[in-house]
Amino acid sequence: LESGMSLIENAQLAIRVLQGKLAGPCEDTVALNAGAILMLGEKATTLSEGFKLALELIRSGEGLKKLEQFIDATGGSRNALSTIAGG
Repeated sequence: LESGMSLIENAQLAIRVLQGKLAGPCEDTVALNAGAILMLGEKATTLSEGFKLALELIRSGEGLKKLEQFIDATGGSRNALSTIAGG
């Protein structure tokens, strides 16, 4: 999300966005990327629509739930998520 930051630092920012702890430009960046994926996955017809849907999902907590579901489905560790997030 920021040039010159480590992978872990960028992951921490993205997780904070999904936790609803970091609004503004970082949230917009995550939502824009998610919006493009939603559009490619045919859940939105335009990038603008995808961006708006992504913001709704992030702000409702659904984005974080999807990340947790992905972690579970791939055999990952929610403890690692908590560690990376700093909590």
